[in-house]
Amino acid sequence: MEIILIDIIRYLINGFLAFSIFSNFKKSGFRKAILPSLIYTFSLTAFKVFIIDNPIVTVISVIMIFLCLLLENKFKDWNFLLTYSLFVSCVLEYSHFLIFKTVSIVRNALQLPEVTYTIDLKLIIFRATVALLYALALFLIYKFSLTDLKVVSKLSNYKVVPIFLSVALSIIIYLKHYIKYTLSNEFHDILSILFVFFAVIFFIFIASSKRFIKMIDKFNEKKINPAIEEAKLQKGKRYAGMNFISEKLKSEMECFKDELEKIGMDKQDHGSLQIAFAAVLLKHEEDPENVALRSKIYFYISEILEIQPTTVESNISNSLKRHWNLSDKKIISKIEENYEGTISEKNGAPTPKEFLTYIVKKVITRN
Repeated sequence: MEIILIDIIRYLINGFLAFSIFSNFKKSGFRKAILPSLIYTFSLTAFKVFIIDNPIVTVISVIMIFLCLLLENKFKDWNFLLTYSLFVSCVLEYSHFLIFKTVSIVRNALQLPEVTYTIDLKLIIFRATVALLYALALFLIYKFSLTDLKVVSKLSNYKVVPIFLSVALSIIIYLKHYIKYTLSNEFHDILSILFVFFAVIFFIFIASSKRFIKMIDKFNEKKINPAIEEAKLQKGKRYAGMNFISEKLKSEMECFKDELEKIGMDKQDHGSLQIAFAAVLLKHEEDPENVALRSKIYFYISEILEIQPTTVESNISNSLKRHWNLSDKKIISKIEENYEGTISEKNGAPTPKEFLTYIVKKVITRN
């Protein structure tokens, strides 16, 4: 009876840790963790008492954490919920085993009487000590937020991670079974060393995964075009949407308008607005010279203006042709003084690709 009571306390601790960490991550409050923790504890205790008492309880632990979270979150993000259930179960099992081995090593070092699996006072004291230290370890994990669920959430997008965690958990179950029932002290020690080895590998994996996610995030940040992300928000607003929210992008838009003004173009003209807007979008591409303008740049402008990408290209092309064919001497002088790019022999003016690439390179070089 005393041993079952200790197990119930341990399951309650497991449940509170697992569901509290998740509740904090979802910002749903500590109270949300109470009911699933009780369901989790009751299920595991019933399985252990009435069905079978062996390390397969670990599998039931994963299933119960997963089901409780799945029901609580209305069947959303099941991949993340499964990864989290596997992850937290690994943390719980490895932490418990490491505490268990530490207490065993200390007992042996102090030459205290050996603990057997018969129900006696020594076993109860041993299990109670392990449970107390285990509760302290989990409290520290919770208190200092040593489990980063943002990392787990991002890792859940990679199929290899739940597979790795499933393998880690399978190893736990296998080793726990043979450690518990082996009669050979030498074999017991070998299995224990293997268990500790896999525990270390697991925690190294978790620690290194943070760095891995940071590297992935940095890579994705380079790929994301912030100007295009803002342009998506302006869909259907027509010329009122030819503006940016970000101060940085606004400044860049003005910078490109100034470049147009230097060669005598009216920076408030609709054609000039499309040129300046397209230049900002193009500037934030990784390789501006090799971007497919029609599908990558003009497309987003066409979404804002509710026209076709080819029409955007024609608008920019016609605006440039008209400007280069003006007979105004002041305009011609400004072009000669301030434009050093190429001019199409066919049109007598730069093509949209030539002009946009030129002003983008010019601004990037200047900055």
